[in-house]
Amino acid sequence: MAAYASIPGELPSGPLVALAAARGMPLLWPRIVGTEIEFACARPEDLVPGRYAIAAPPAEVPQEALGPDVLLLVPGLAFDTRGGRLGRGRGYYDRILARPEAAAAIAIGVGYEFQRVEEVPMEAHDQRMRAVLTERGLYRCPAADTGQ
Repeated sequence: MAAYASIPGELPSGPLVALAAARGMPLLWPRIVGTEIEFACARPEDLVPGRYAIAAPPAEVPQEALGPDVLLLVPGLAFDTRGGRLGRGRGYYDRILARPEAAAAIAIGVGYEFQRVEEVPMEAHDQRMRAVLTERGLYRCPAADTGQ
């Protein structure tokens, strides 16, 4: 599972991380390198302050590829029923999900119920989530499966 280290305003990832760790799942965490995001395997207690003071794996931990067996939790500011996601404007997750090796990862948007909206403005480069997870449940996004 590829998690994220929660920052204020994001649905805390701690419960999902604890569940995955208890089941012995390896945990991948994002770290920003230049203008890109990459993922590395680390225990939550081994994370260090990264760019924007967001906890990330140390630089010496090798990068891991995102493949079809990876559940990728993606935080956001807003999500719609078609899998549209409004991020923080830097495009890190959109760029990595557009790569062929990461396109098959199961991208799940994570946010609060109030962050589910009618429609998120989408541009050609924006990647859709396959589902959205909130404190109330998991919502599939069928349009993400068809690319609409």
